[in-house]
Formats: sequence, C-alpha cells, structure tokens
Amino acid sequence: MKQFILAFFIAAGLMACTNYGKKVSQDYLEVYYKDGVSKEEAQKTLDFLYPIWKNAEGKTDTKSVQLTKSGDTISFRMVVDKDKLGKVQDETFYIMGNLFSDSLFDGNPVNMVLTDNSFKTIRTMAYKKTETGNNYGEKVTAGNIEVYAKDGFSLEQAQNLADFLEKQMGSNNTVSFQAGKTDDGGYLVRMVSDEEKSNELGDEPFNKMAAELSENVFNGGHVTFELTDNKFNTFKTFESKAQ
Repeated sequence: MKQFILAFFIAAGLMACTNYGKKVSQDYLEVYYKDGVSKEEAQKTLDFLYPIWKNAEGKTDTKSVQLTKSGDTISFRMVVDKDKLGKVQDETFYIMGNLFSDSLFDGNPVNMVLTDNSFKTIRTMAYKKTETGNNYGEKVTAGNIEVYAKDGFSLEQAQNLADFLEKQMGSNNTVSFQAGKTDDGGYLVRMVSDEEKSNELGDEPFNKMAAELSENVFNGGHVTFELTDNKFNTFKTFESKAQ
C-alpha cells in the first residue's frame, strides 16, 4: 500500500557493461530489457514505475531494473542494497510480483529477482498468486497522498482528488485512498485509517470530509466516504447526498 517498492534500491548506477540488454530511461530510472521482452513492455514498465519511485522531496537516486522472459514468465530483476534486505519481509516482494503481473504483463507470472549492481542474482522470489495483488486499482500521488483508481474512476479524476487531499491534509506520512464510481452514478472514496483513533475523533470530521469532497471535487455529486483498514476493508461509512 505505502510506497514499499521504493526504499530498497541502491543509490549508485550499474557497473559498466554492454550485456545488460537494450534500455529505455527517464531521468533517474533505467529499464533494461532482453530475452523476449519487447521495447513496448519496457516502456510501459518505465511509465508505471517513474511516478511511484520518484522522490517528491528532492533528487531521486538512480534506480535500475532489467526485464527478461522465459516462456510466459517475466523475471523482474532489480538492483538492491543487500545490507537492507533483512528489513524487508518476503511478502512485500510477492505483492510486488502480483502488482507487476496485473498492471504490466497481462496477468503473466512475474518472478522478483534481487540483484547486485551488475544484475547478478542475490535472491529470487518465484511468483505466487496472493490475495493482496493489484486489486487496489491504479495509483497516482500528490505529496504524501496516494489515490488508487478503480471501478470507472479515471486517472485524471484520481489526480484531481489526490491534489485536493494533499492541499487539505498536508500529511507528513503517506495516507492511502481508493476511489471509484458507484452503480447509481455517485462516487465511493475510501481512506485507510486507524479504527481506534477514528472513534476518538468522532463522526464530525468525516462527515465534513464527505461534504467537502462532494462540493469541491465531485461537483455536488453523491459521495460515499468510508474508513478502512490497510487492505481497504471498510469499518465505517459516511454519506454526502447530491445537492
């Protein structure tokens, strides 16, 4: 949910070599591809990762990825800091594999391969389907706000929502939202929250949030605003009726 796929890359570039494959790149991010991976797939990967891994607070260190293919299985090879790997649970990488499988490679298996800065394998996590794959939707960010768009909610709408929430909240920590359209033409916005702390705050701040979203983001449309756990399972619901 939070930007778990960012923190574990090394800052330095790759060792000089000509056998990494062809490359597409933008600014800090370079994606090498070979062994059956197309340029289109590499570019799609670059476009997907670039806004997620970009450091909004300053210069982003160089990050390197290599894509290879065997049969229908993609190996997503990424340069990591070996000293930091002990701090990362395996489940994080399995979630990443599912995310990339669903978002980039049409559901084909994606093995996560952690490498040194010559793309030599340190460790491989073979793909396994998890319940926490990319069922959250496509993500956009604004500052420390991340919004996942699904159910007919466009990325442009998600970015407008993220921009509004960033201005309203100005959080120092990542706050996750999910937004979609409802069958009756309204909007559903979910926010990851702590149930105990939200109970301490009472309903007023969240009723106000639903009203502000309706007025300022959705042109007076009906907004269902839900508080959820960190897997977007709802524990409290608020409504803002259309004006």
